Amino acid sequence: MKSKRFMTIVLMSLLSLLAAAYFLVFFSHPKQYVVLVATLLLFLYAVPLNSSSSNLRSVGGVKIHIVALCWTLITVVLPLIDVVDPKDISFWLTLIQRYLWIIIALLPFEIADFSSDDKELSTLPQVLGKQKTKFLGYILIVLVVSIAFFGTVNAVLCYLVMMLLYAFFIVKSTEDQHPLTNVFWVEGIPFIGWLILYLQH
Repeated sequence: MKSKRFMTIVLMSLLSLLAAAYFLVFFSHPKQYVVLVATLLLFLYAVPLNSSSSNLRSVGGVKIHIVALCWTLITVVLPLIDVVDPKDISFWLTLIQRYLWIIIALLPFEIADFSSDDKELSTLPQVLGKQKTKFLGYILIVLVVSIAFFGTVNAVLCYLVMMLLYAFFIVKSTEDQHPLTNVFWVEGIPFIGWLILYLQH
């Protein structure tokens, strides 16, 4: 059963890789560079770097930042790199905001996995403790909402609602919570944000 599931994952990954390679041809050179950097990071994150089966994910304190960086590259830099002015402060604020947002979204997972994660990962809860990690999450939430005020009014409401939801789930995060709490509810928060923007237009 496990081997069949593994083969299904491998097949889907290969098909996705072929589709991505095909569409990559139609991207501009700057976009291709962004995709290649993100792909390299993901490759180093997942694939062992040497015979000891270590990868970037296993490097202490790096995991959460690799994930946040890849998401930021693909969801902010990739769509805007062809049109953005490097001197535009709003672009850099959006970049920082998205990076912090991903960190916030990952905190409930890190807290829930506090005991099961390998100690060598040096996750934020392992380094700071669960309560200090939650406090850090609240600070990041305030920063993300504050940055939103530099954008449109619609975006402020969207981020305010999403960040309040993240704060709620960070408060409620425990090691013995239902396994679907984060997988369904926390990962569904961006959809709620999109729905707010959609209803406002």
